[in-house]
Amino acid sequence: MWCPSVRTPGGRYQWGLVMVWFKSFTTSVVLALAATSASAATYTFDLQKIDSYHGDGDAGVLDGNVLTVTQTGASGSLTGTFTGKYIVDPSKGGGISGGALSGVVSDANNVQRHNNGLGVCNVGECSPSGDTHHTVDGVSFIEDEDPLTVDGAVFDFVEMAFFSGTDAVDITLTGLKFGWVGGVYNQYPGTNGLFEILVSELSETKIDVGALVAAAGVATTNPGSLGGRYSFAVPDIAAFTDNLFGVKAGINGSWKLMAVTVDYSVPEIPLPAAGWLLIGGLGGLVALRKSRKRG
Repeated sequence: MWCPSVRTPGGRYQWGLVMVWFKSFTTSVVLALAATSASAATYTFDLQKIDSYHGDGDAGVLDGNVLTVTQTGASGSLTGTFTGKYIVDPSKGGGISGGALSGVVSDANNVQRHNNGLGVCNVGECSPSGDTHHTVDGVSFIEDEDPLTVDGAVFDFVEMAFFSGTDAVDITLTGLKFGWVGGVYNQYPGTNGLFEILVSELSETKIDVGALVAAAGVATTNPGSLGGRYSFAVPDIAAFTDNLFGVKAGINGSWKLMAVTVDYSVPEIPLPAAGWLLIGGLGGLVALRKSRKRG
């Protein structure tokens, strides 16, 4: 696009019209460039039941073994899916912090939303007909098919993935909130708040054997506190920017996953090549004006 200057009877060029166009065009380019930059927002997914002791709860849809929660914020709509899973590892009795996940990973019977967070019922319905712990726990067992081997230790975890519409998107995991930690209220005596955060470099769709334990911690609360809540700030490292994560119980761990906090940025939209050509043309226009002034 070109806007010619106007030559006056005296032979001089009239730059007024050109500069009006120049300023208008420059403003448009600046706005276009601004539109390409990413916007970021923080989203907290509340995983509690509606009659929870803390918070509103019951956001999203719980369907069998998947809880789906969609939120709208400054970066648009973001959906999180939370799925119950467990791993059986009779040889080692569970994952080792800092190492790779081993054993056999299976889908749980269902996830359950309770007071103070999400639990996993790995086999059958929750207590008393199936899983005797309705928390995310590392204290359950499953009978092996081979009668000569001992029972297999079961370690629950919650697999989570994030989407914008139907597209998988990367988020940064920034915080976890636990409820009903360990033996609070003496409900599950002898249990603790051990947890591990799993990341996978092997699969874009699921946490499975070979996933890495990127971080581990202990949720600690005052045993007499209401609900036994604990908040964990996830370390600010690159491993925690991804689409897929797992939060797993450690040995004798028992807790509910109360909330998950993430940061989500809309991906930047690259400026088309034509845009850079137009910007180059602006530079040439300025140079031409200076040349005319010197003339």
